[in-house]
Amino acid sequence: MKKKSSKNSLLVNFSSLSFVQIVNYLFPLLLIPYIVRIIGPAKYGAFAFATAVAGYFAMLADWGISLYAPREIAIHREEPQELSHLLSSIIYLRALSVLFLSLAFIAAVMLVGKFRQEKTLFLLSTLYILMAGFGINWFFQGVERMTHIAFSQLMTKILWAALILSFIRKEQDYLILPLIYFISDLVGKIYLFSLMFKKWRISLSLPSFHRMKEIVKASFPLFVSNISIKIYTGINTVFLGFLTNSEVVGYYSLAEKIIKALLGVQSQISVVFYPHISSRIKTSLEKAARSVKQGATAVMLMAIPLFLLSFTFAKEIILLVGGEKFLPSITTFRVLSFLFIIVGLSNVLGLQILLPMGRRREFMNATLWSILVIVLLDILLIPPMKQYGAALSFVFSEVAVMLIMFYHYIKMGIGFLEWKRLVKLLTLALIMGLALMAMEAMGFQLLVELAVFLVLYVILIEVLGLISIKKKTIMA
Repeated sequence: MKKKSSKNSLLVNFSSLSFVQIVNYLFPLLLIPYIVRIIGPAKYGAFAFATAVAGYFAMLADWGISLYAPREIAIHREEPQELSHLLSSIIYLRALSVLFLSLAFIAAVMLVGKFRQEKTLFLLSTLYILMAGFGINWFFQGVERMTHIAFSQLMTKILWAALILSFIRKEQDYLILPLIYFISDLVGKIYLFSLMFKKWRISLSLPSFHRMKEIVKASFPLFVSNISIKIYTGINTVFLGFLTNSEVVGYYSLAEKIIKALLGVQSQISVVFYPHISSRIKTSLEKAARSVKQGATAVMLMAIPLFLLSFTFAKEIILLVGGEKFLPSITTFRVLSFLFIIVGLSNVLGLQILLPMGRRREFMNATLWSILVIVLLDILLIPPMKQYGAALSFVFSEVAVMLIMFYHYIKMGIGFLEWKRLVKLLTLALIMGLALMAMEAMGFQLLVELAVFLVLYVILIEVLGLISIKKKTIMA
């Protein structure tokens, strides 16, 4: 009975976090055609540039908490007093960070010439830092109550969409976008804070300097890792903003936004398994290994079709979302589609193995090396290749992360993954890829291709023994 309850909990949490990502990323994609057709590629590029720069300041306010806190809360969630002390320290630490970083961002806007060209937009983007610093999704991940995050995001995005449709009517309205984000996100955060205080009876108190120092020290490797991840996953927009023009930034940003939206849904599998595996490691490595195998299989079963469909139907997707003005985004989109496989493997190695096993420094090292790779490649590839060079840089930096994490996994000498399962997954990818190529060559209609793809996919994952449809479970 306990096992069944654990499976149900994982399914509910994955469904909830997947819904969060669908709402948080895919739902806004429905409005991107509306937004980009009104403000155009250049203004959309300026907005993406300002958001990317503000995002770097916002990530510093996180202080690695989004990776550190879920594991700590999962460990102490049955200890109300310890949980209150932990939360008090985290919230005060982030509040101080937000205050300092907001002032630093405003100073940067006033001093940097590129930022002053869109001074109003950049100053309004300070609101992103404020909202990012007070996010508490990590608390609900730690107590494994992701449904509350899902409801909060649904409420936030419905309000966001209503405000977009009400106030974005002409090109100059791109300046209102940060305000719309702030108002809608504030509502969602107020809901989560009130729920946390009421349902879990959290009482905040002034934390000791010693406790905050302990958190800073313990989360520092994750803080560095988080910075590294945000740098190499967002630096392309910043480099393009400095080295090219707003139109090129717009072409790249649209393709990247769609890919990241889908990656966000895919990555929730590892996010859900992270606290689950962390708690199992405390009691049984055998049970933890079983969960890792199931989690890894689940990740790749989502990554393979996302890659194949995105690569094959890149033109149709870009035309649907951005229209003919964004045709230069198609090749960029195809290059970035390889991230589904590469990032999927990295998430398995990082969130399902290294971090649950307490290997924070190894996780940090992998992400640090990725910065060096992407910066060097951006300098070399963006000037001659523009958005295409940025896409290649992103992909190769993620390959570097994956290989370094795999190296650390091999050094650990634990048998959490197996080659037999990898061969099955490669077989699945090869057959599905050949099937799509054959249907494209024969001129099948889009809906027919998708229907055949889905039926063949379901049959193959059962035949290859990756899942059991009868038992409704992923094979471990």
